[in-house]
Amino acid sequence: NINPDIAKYWLTINKINESVKDAYKKIRKKYGYDLIGEIGYVADSEGNALKNVSDITDLVIKELKR
Repeated sequence: NINPDIAKYWLTINKINESVKDAYKKIRKKYGYDLIGEIGYVADSEGNALKNVSDITDLVIKELKR
């Protein structure tokens, strides 16, 4: 079993985080995104949530599976 009390857990978490960051970088480069954020939390200068935000979840998951 793997749990937060052992080093292997944190090494695994770090590896996953690095993989996700690499996937984001590839998606940003390929599609020209300059910001990646959670839908509903990306706002204009007045704090209004933007309506036309692309959902790239499927693209990131596809990139992670490579």
